[in-house]
Amino acid sequence: MADIILNDQILSVFLNWVGQTIFIWLPVLLFYIFRSAWRDYIRAAFLARKKYVLFEIKVPRDVAKSPKAMESFLASLHATRRMGNGLERW
Repeated sequence: MADIILNDQILSVFLNWVGQTIFIWLPVLLFYIFRSAWRDYIRAAFLARKKYVLFEIKVPRDVAKSPKAMESFLASLHATRRMGNGLERW
């Protein structure tokens, strides 16, 4: 079985082509692999440095407003989040 595979002309031509064009496709392949790994590393480092804060809001008992007012306040608080430029997002 191995001698049939090793003596196959199509496989021989393919392996010859791969060997001759390795300088073209190997850097591209490595770029995509390492770019993904680098992005994951940077994101993990950012999350490890991040400090969390607990935000507690105590509402007095005599407030006559509906819960809709607090919902709109929290929605506006969430809307102030900045996305950053393209480099920061990446």
